[in-house]
Amino acid sequence: MMPCGRAISNRDLNATELARREVALESLPTKLMVVLTRECNLRCIMCPRCLDRPLTLPYALAVKATELLPGLEKIDWQGGEVFLLDYFKKLFAMTADHPHILQHITTNGLLIDQQWAELFSRSKVDLLISIDSVVAATYESIRVNGRFADLLRALDRLNGARVKNPGDLHLDLIAIVMKRNYREVELLPDFCLRHGFRSLLLDLLWPAVAPQEDILTPPDQLAVEFLRRALPRMERDCAEQGIQFNCTFRQHLEVAPAGWDSDAGESAVAPRVLRVVEPTWDCSAPWNSLHVEPDGHVYPDCKCSRAVGDLCKSSLKKIWNGGEMRQYRSLLRAGQARQICSEQCGLYASLSRRDGQ
Repeated sequence: MMPCGRAISNRDLNATELARREVALESLPTKLMVVLTRECNLRCIMCPRCLDRPLTLPYALAVKATELLPGLEKIDWQGGEVFLLDYFKKLFAMTADHPHILQHITTNGLLIDQQWAELFSRSKVDLLISIDSVVAATYESIRVNGRFADLLRALDRLNGARVKNPGDLHLDLIAIVMKRNYREVELLPDFCLRHGFRSLLLDLLWPAVAPQEDILTPPDQLAVEFLRRALPRMERDCAEQGIQFNCTFRQHLEVAPAGWDSDAGESAVAPRVLRVVEPTWDCSAPWNSLHVEPDGHVYPDCKCSRAVGDLCKSSLKKIWNGGEMRQYRSLLRAGQARQICSEQCGLYASLSRRDGQ
């Protein structure tokens, strides 16, 4: 379905203002991310939100965020786990009244019942499902309180609903790579094929949350070498099966030095260091997106460290061209991003980001 005229107008105006790096914008955001809750049905060992105090965006503020719907191309609902919220179905329906908008939902998938599966199959939805291993014991050791059998049943519901109502529902798989699962990553492409996933994304672990599972800082030599060999095979397998493949940390796996024997056993792994890549901070977020946290604070993007407003006190439209947003745009345009951008974003800026930013 084609976007409505208003969405096209806002999108085109936004693209023009982004290209010019304007500071005060006439266009509105084309992307909105809302973290509705930090509540979750799981206690994943590597999840930074598991360390946060439980907090949920009040329904009145969530509805307030929908003022941007007519001009949006995409809205990203995140948790915690959004399917714990009684009001999420209302929000989903409000957004579905604007059929040009892609609703992107990040979820562990375990709470998707038959009603949700059928609703998704009739809507424009991308489900990014977090599945860190397809070996039941490993999955359940990472996603504490989760049962792999429940996940498989949820996937069967989704695929059954898609057979009845072929439409704009897409499944994407994300796996966080760590010490306890890296040897199982090559099982993921076949799992994606069998369960109807469109894409496979391998992402970084947050080392501050689970340092004992980190394989990159400092590098775990055996894991780095295993992944350096496995990723090309996974990429080939995905390409042959029509599955999109991406790995956010691939360029941090150093290319083997001259004279390296690629057929040698893992015991022959030589000392290595991660390649340092200087971030460029070539970011478009302050020109096309907003991010809302459960406490109501608003940021340009989920990795930004400085809030640009508070939804409890203002509207998103006012925040969009407020002083803090203009400062973000001005400093980025002047090449002075280090004055305002977070070090965390500096790390991600050096990687191949899925959204191309």
